[in-house]
Amino acid sequence: RSMFHLLSPQPQLTQTITQYLLISPTFPTFFSSQIIAILAAILFPVFARARDRARQASCLSNIRQITTAGLMYMQDYDEMHWPTSANYMQSLETNDNPDGIWYRLLQPYVMNEQIFKCPSDRGLSAEWGDSWDERPGTGTGVYPSSIGREFALSYGTNHDLNNRAMAAVQAPAEIAMIFESTRILSYEAGHWEPRSYLRDAARHSEQFNVGYMDGHARSHPESAYVNVRLSP
Repeated sequence: RSMFHLLSPQPQLTQTITQYLLISPTFPTFFSSQIIAILAAILFPVFARARDRARQASCLSNIRQITTAGLMYMQDYDEMHWPTSANYMQSLETNDNPDGIWYRLLQPYVMNEQIFKCPSDRGLSAEWGDSWDERPGTGTGVYPSSIGREFALSYGTNHDLNNRAMAAVQAPAEIAMIFESTRILSYEAGHWEPRSYLRDAARHSEQFNVGYMDGHARSHPESAYVNVRLSP
């Protein structure tokens, strides 16, 4: 016999298998469960990625709105950036004055304070050292229990723009204003890398969102955190 004949389905064997499948009471259940399992294995990762993209888009919208609020604030205050210096932050803590923190200053320019929370934030919320903690339920520092805040602050602002005039920022499309961060403030430094706070907040498939001084916002891969310009 030819090799083709040996490899071809044998009519008798095919008929036997078909008859078994048709009369077997377990076939419909077995077949259906296998199909469902296969479809689940294919579709669940797709749905998870779709949900993550939706949360990333929502977070990017938050960043864009906060960045616009920042520009509106500066227009109202002689085109000067809000204060972010360490001395200023220390004075807020000393005087128990949470209203001076950067996002409280921008809050009148946004529709809803919930935009200060990323939908993918699962506990890596912004803080400032050990004494000023924006994470709900921690009870340390000024925030959050003493002022009744229940949401986590997911974003940080550019420490290097402290009280800087908008006109002094020569490349506004390249200088970050607001970004996902695990700290309230971040800056560029020669002796260490505070921009790692942005990297640590890469909540969207290893990406994080940034809003810039010209008003635009975009996503960056986690590995590109050192390329985000903070120093004007």
